[in-house]
Amino acid sequence: MAEPQGNKYTLTATQKGAIGESVVVSMLLRESGGRLSPFYSIADDDGIDLLVYDKETGVAIPIQVKSRTATLNKPGTTEPGNGVHFEVRTAALREFDDAHLVAVLMNGDMNDIRCSWLIPMQVLPTVARVTDEKLVIRPNSAKSSLDKFTPFRCDTTRGLTMRLIKAAEQLAARSSKKQKAP
Repeated sequence: MAEPQGNKYTLTATQKGAIGESVVVSMLLRESGGRLSPFYSIADDDGIDLLVYDKETGVAIPIQVKSRTATLNKPGTTEPGNGVHFEVRTAALREFDDAHLVAVLMNGDMNDIRCSWLIPMQVLPTVARVTDEKLVIRPNSAKSSLDKFTPFRCDTTRGLTMRLIKAAEQLAARSSKKQKAP
């Protein structure tokens, strides 16, 4: 089979998104030692890309994955800064009380995660710029940053995995309390 010549082909945004989701899936499997089991959505028209099942607690967390490979330029320059631009459709906020956004900044080769944020969808409107059709966040990827997204930032893939496990454990605890209530 002949190799593509020059730059005839470039990845589309949809293809880049699929790669980002695949990297997140692989990372969750690896970092959790198999405890977390991600499942792909056949049709993500509700904004849910993955269901992440926790084998320990028996709960599944709906996840929307957004990925980027580049940061925003520093204001007034063409020099890359630390801010990352993500957009989430408002439709993703419907009906999923326990859904989370996993926003990842990937390296240029799209094979590793540089920084990530795990934000509950219920909290997202309080930290995002909200329009009729989308929510926009621009978190800072610098480890020294103290922006409003810092509480959600994970500087390592292990950190992201542990936060997702904690979210599953909290969901399981809430579910068991609801079942015990008269």
